[in-house]
Amino acid sequence: MTGIGFRLLTVRKRLEYTQSVMAAALCISDRSYTNYEQEKRELPASVAVRFCDMFDVGLDWLLTGNEATTSGYPKGIVEAATLAVLNECDTTEQKFPNEKIAQLSEYVVDQSIKKGTPPAEEAAALFILMN
Repeated sequence: MTGIGFRLLTVRKRLEYTQSVMAAALCISDRSYTNYEQEKRELPASVAVRFCDMFDVGLDWLLTGNEATTSGYPKGIVEAATLAVLNECDTTEQKFPNEKIAQLSEYVVDQSIKKGTPPAEEAAALFILMN
């Protein structure tokens, strides 16, 4: 699965939502959402637009996989990764220079996108490896 369904799944996993929660947010049935995510049914334009508005992703990205932002990353993921890294620094009481924070955040973004995992999960795993 590499189409729209995969991108729906990517956003859902990043947010750590269940299919039922996504369906409720989009005001559609659980079954409909599951069919869209599994690419068994075509996603209606009205649902696609609502999804993009609600979850702050570009319609171009949802439909084609092409990222429309200048950073090349899905909207919001850089901020989420940076906050996750800073949170792990606070939790583990580690201090790093800003340049190192930027490097760690970039790694977390890359891993989150590759694996479809939330940035907080990737940051926690990174800090475990660093200790």
